[in-house]
Amino acid sequence: MSRISLFFSLILSIVSGAAAATRPELYGTWQLQTATSKWGVESAAITSGTLTITKHHKTIHMAVSVVFDHGDRTDEMDWRVDDRYHPISGPASGEIMAKWDGATLVGEREQPTGHESYRLTTSEGGSTLTERVHHTGPDGAWDRLLIWSKK
Repeated sequence: MSRISLFFSLILSIVSGAAAATRPELYGTWQLQTATSKWGVESAAITSGTLTITKHHKTIHMAVSVVFDHGDRTDEMDWRVDDRYHPISGPASGEIMAKWDGATLVGEREQPTGHESYRLTTSEGGSTLTERVHHTGPDGAWDRLLIWSKK
């Protein structure tokens, strides 16, 4: 390998490593802060929630469990972070796309009930995760702001 090729390979490795280092630590278990979260749409009262985020290669797995006054609900979703749409696996239908926008994880979800845009960012130090959701569909448009604390 020539010195120039080796030099450019080294520079590329440093730049790639620096870009990866600026991404926040989203992975782990988060507790929903119900008092500071804004639902954006009429829904049953949520008394608590837990979000678990894990990563395997380019796929980010999210599992959310929410407790309402009258019961609970659990949903899981895989986001392949490659800036392309992929079918949603499981009982839901539609497609989802995920990518990094700097330190923000961005998702776009197309489904029969409308379109949703997601933006997930962590606070400095990684103790708080902010999830912003914008929904448009036949039922209108709304915005949701969910605040999660690291468990």
